Amino acid sequence: MVHVHDALQIVKGGDDLGGEIHLRDQTVWIKHNTLGRVQLGMGSTATDDLILIDLSGAAIATYADPAVYNGSFQPRVNSITLAGKQVLPAGTTFLAGTWAGLLNQGISFDTDRRNHVRYDTPTVGGFTASVAAGEDNFWDSALRYAGEFSGFRLAAGVGYSSDQEFPDKGSFRTGVKNWLGSASVMHVNSGIFVTTAGGTRESDVNNTLLPKGVSVGLGDPHFWHVSAGISKNWTGWGATVLYGEYHQAKDMVALNVSVTGLWSLDVSSDASMWGFGVVQHVDAAAMELFLAYKNYSADVSASTNPAIVGVTPIGIGAHDFQAVIGGGRVRF
Repeated sequence: MVHVHDALQIVKGGDDLGGEIHLRDQTVWIKHNTLGRVQLGMGSTATDDLILIDLSGAAIATYADPAVYNGSFQPRVNSITLAGKQVLPAGTTFLAGTWAGLLNQGISFDTDRRNHVRYDTPTVGGFTASVAAGEDNFWDSALRYAGEFSGFRLAAGVGYSSDQEFPDKGSFRTGVKNWLGSASVMHVNSGIFVTTAGGTRESDVNNTLLPKGVSVGLGDPHFWHVSAGISKNWTGWGATVLYGEYHQAKDMVALNVSVTGLWSLDVSSDASMWGFGVVQHVDAAAMELFLAYKNYSADVSASTNPAIVGVTPIGIGAHDFQAVIGGGRVRF
């Protein structure tokens, strides 16, 4: 079977003047029931959507990448301490960057679409393996599973990606390696479900661009996310999904700079999000309606070690950010 797929163009950018038009998906693929499928074009590589596996039907409201909602808001400082003492009045300044920076470095762990060639194996025993190579020195691989047994449905996936020109050719971050995955299980009769996801990112800094004796490290940021609840058709309209969620992100803001024998700086961050909500499916209209509450919190710590002065610890705490979000989606 040969298939050609075109998707609508989307606008990427913040306004009509600064936005750019990008093609979301344009692929051609050929599939054989025994040999598998080969895909070529602009679209999803092997690890795309790998942290988004979810059987609950609540994905419009609870998401393993929490910066999708409210990520562009700027955190407000609650406290700044120097060597354990308050140095600025609470609530008077802002943390640099956004909540997206604290939650995922401002770049999602969900793999972006790109020009690529991809191979998927046939499904054997519920398992499917994928591998892809893409533009700008990128490759990834993934293993997925979907099945049902003893009254439970299970879907899961794990993968690895290597991007050697991340986020662009002019950055010190010339190489990024990601481990990522997710899993979702649901008891069919009761509708009770648990969904979890996680990932870790290793950044390679090109120190050849730095003076001798100077080193820069960006840490190994990582996250995990869990949601749980119940999904039942109580109304006759479609499934009603009640859920709670929690997300933890470590060292998305992380930096180690050192000058041999003279000075060093260490920065780390700890951000989290928790929330709950409801999603109502309206099957007759192919529609989902949702209402959600989310609470974000974060702390950033730093320490300098000048050879003369000694260690100076710095702590920055952000005000909790709270949001109530409602909306809907119609699939067509």
